[in-house]
Amino acid sequence: MNIFDGLHLYEVVLAILGTILFFVLVVILIVTVVRNGSIKPLLLFFIVPILMIGFPAWSKIKWNKDGFELEKTTKALVANPSNIELKTKLKDLVQDVKPRASESQDGLVKVARAQAVLGHQEKAENTLNQALTANPQSEIAKDLKTRLEAVPASNDSALREAVAANIVATTSDRK
Repeated sequence: MNIFDGLHLYEVVLAILGTILFFVLVVILIVTVVRNGSIKPLLLFFIVPILMIGFPAWSKIKWNKDGFELEKTTKALVANPSNIELKTKLKDLVQDVKPRASESQDGLVKVARAQAVLGHQEKAENTLNQALTANPQSEIAKDLKTRLEAVPASNDSALREAVAANIVATTSDRK
């Protein structure tokens, strides 16, 4: 898993530039201390790189939380497909997570699973195509795509079973 998964390009650039600025400030701080200069004015500048590094980190934590919530709700809806509350929550999560998930192949697979469980087979297959474009060797995406293609259109219970089988296959591969 890449540490930049789920981050937009501007957040990656912000984190990298913040890290570079932090190290430059550390070097300037060391030079200032060696020359017996005052470090008080320099300490204020450390706030900028900390914020530059912290914002993408916070975004990454939020993405991980939302991705985990999406996966958890998808599994819950597979187990209890008649729960209207879970369906509504999953629809909202898909809308919230999809823009950020497009940056991550793993995120796209999670979104595709959720779309399939909601009965949107075509949307799920399109999302999987995006994931496979990003990483053609993704076994998880290939497996889910194969399972969804084998399911007849508009058979919601078969879609849920395909997603459940993909989740089980994915879980057993990680062990």
